[in-house]
Amino acid sequence: MQKNISSILNDDLFTRIYIREFIDKRSLDDTALYNSLENTFFEAFSLVKENKTEESFSQFEYGEKMFPLENKDETFKLILKDTLYPKKAYLYYKTGNIKLAAYLTLKSIVTNQKIKEQTKVDLPVFVQIQQYQNIARICFRTNHFSEGIVMNCKLLLFLITKKNVGIKYLSEFTFDDKTEESALKCTMIYQIVFDTVKILYRLQNKKYLRSFLDFISNILPQFVPAYEGEFILEEFLELISKPGSEVQAEEIDYFIGKNQDVLFPGVAPVLTLIKKIYENEKVVSEIADYQS
Repeated sequence: MQKNISSILNDDLFTRIYIREFIDKRSLDDTALYNSLENTFFEAFSLVKENKTEESFSQFEYGEKMFPLENKDETFKLILKDTLYPKKAYLYYKTGNIKLAAYLTLKSIVTNQKIKEQTKVDLPVFVQIQQYQNIARICFRTNHFSEGIVMNCKLLLFLITKKNVGIKYLSEFTFDDKTEESALKCTMIYQIVFDTVKILYRLQNKKYLRSFLDFISNILPQFVPAYEGEFILEEFLELISKPGSEVQAEEIDYFIGKNQDVLFPGVAPVLTLIKKIYENEKVVSEIADYQS
């Protein structure tokens, strides 16, 4: 049976695959250096979430001094650098330096393109998707709502159909372990949908919301589920792409009750939020922000 999609956040499936593909095959010294940098930058990232920005800057500076200057192959240097870029981008995003946040986010996308090309491993495409989603978040932060929504729609189209409509570097991916591929794909689809619904709720714009949900409805027939988690995701997407109605509300309640033990974290609050938008009631969103 497929690994429960919701457990990906607890078990950190992506990190385990990443380490298996790129770190476990290296020397003990390389592994130790990677782990040290990853832990240092994750601590700096965590300090940002605690609003300890000065401590975070110091921690990033400490970690950056650990980068090897020589005697390391190019691919490993790229992997080490990408332990830094997304996390420090978040620091700049939170402190209002949007240009630097965007710059480091784009550097992560390009870095992972080089890693893909040099290793012939498709896994970094999911890092790129995550960083393009962060570009959409930057668009929302700077009031470029249409651009952010379009970016997220393009990402959903790519994940569901594998069609790329103008997003640089995204290329078709395939894993030997299809259950791992499915889990990562579903996770990204959920996160992108959550982000977009949240911003549209904040805008209180039903027209934009209806357009976004119509887009999902139009591309959904091209989604061909093959694993348990994909069937649940398909049902979730079908539910949210229906017009708001009392019948839909009953279907949502039934869906949540039926799948409550296997739902991806955040699904129930999103469904409740959509119901409330159509009912013209204000609610406080409980949807968590998922950061790389």
